[in-house]
Amino acid sequence: MISINFGDLIAGVGKFLAKYWQAIALIGLVVFLFFSRSNYSALKDSFDVAVFSYESEISALKALYTEELQKRDEALRDYEDELNHLKEDYDNTREDLLKERKKRTETHVRDFEEQPEVLAGKIAETFGLEYVE
Repeated sequence: MISINFGDLIAGVGKFLAKYWQAIALIGLVVFLFFSRSNYSALKDSFDVAVFSYESEISALKALYTEELQKRDEALRDYEDELNHLKEDYDNTREDLLKERKKRTETHVRDFEEQPEVLAGKIAETFGLEYVE
């Protein structure tokens, strides 16, 4: 029967590894690079897909940003148009009120000169007073 002394075997392998570890490491590195080279193309393809995905996301975000800017500009134009319309309405209403006030003032002055009793009656009616002569 064959008798193997594992202690001597491990000691022999240990001496071999200690003496030739650089060559063994170099062979291991070459084997690793050889097998990983085929995965490099898959890694490159994965990277290209990721770059394409990011570029498409960026272009979509740019399009959304442009659309948002257009909507904002449109909202600002609508706001300015509405504001101008309100200013015109205010000015027109103010002019009408000033004309009406001027007309009433002229009427009151005329009534005071021509018919003071009528004006006194209007004042009494407006303010809830009683006219006494």
